[in-house]
Amino acid sequence: MVLIMVKKIEISHPGSLKDLGYNEEEDIEKQKIAIKKADELYGVEETNRKLTALESFSNRFPDKKEKIRELIEWNKNNE
Repeated sequence: MVLIMVKKIEISHPGSLKDLGYNEEEDIEKQKIAIKKADELYGVEETNRKLTALESFSNRFPDKKEKIRELIEWNKNNE
């Protein structure tokens, strides 16, 4: 028997990072601009919660997951 634990991440305003210009295909500077806009609207904690959700959905793509982890750390350090 295999037991799988799933951590539920509560997110307000789904899709709001995309609405603010966040796109995983864009360069890192454009992503940071969108993250800062989200920080102003929702706060750093909520923005990092949104990024953490994106990170958890990227488990099959280690390079994307690492890039999102770096953005989360950058955002924490630049409050």
